[in-house]
Amino acid sequence: MKMNHPNIFAIIPREGLSVACPKIYMRVLLYCTSKSGRAVESMYLKISREGDVRKFQYWAHGESRELVPGSGIFVGPQGYEANHHFTPLEDNATYDFQIGKYSIEVYGKVVGASAPVPMAALSFNLDIPEANALKESQDAAVFFWWDAEGGNYIPRIDRKRNHTPPV
Repeated sequence: MKMNHPNIFAIIPREGLSVACPKIYMRVLLYCTSKSGRAVESMYLKISREGDVRKFQYWAHGESRELVPGSGIFVGPQGYEANHHFTPLEDNATYDFQIGKYSIEVYGKVVGASAPVPMAALSFNLDIPEANALKESQDAAVFFWWDAEGGNYIPRIDRKRNHTPPV
């Protein structure tokens, strides 16, 4: 089981909750090489910066207004494309996005497997404007767009209440 390299992901404030711990959003295609497909029973991600590693274990998928708690999905031969949202399990969790280089590893547990498997890894830089926007406002999200030619993510601050990917 794998997923494509996200063309877009974002750090978004969680509605109704503290700005202290935003969620991670990404739109990806999950795929497998099995002709009969596979069932993914859970997903989570690890985010790290300078040795500090944090798990975002609550997983939901679907459109923003119709999110479904990650209770399993079937990934057939055509793959499964969706929005995925990850947060820490605790409502009062905090995570301070500071300036620096980050990495995200996404894991999935396939039904019948003994342990989760790595599905994707990505890295990005958070600079002063983006870190300040996340720290100072519950209305600010930072979207990261993949630059295939440059091989890196380009950040864009979005200050709207409805944080849908800006096009």
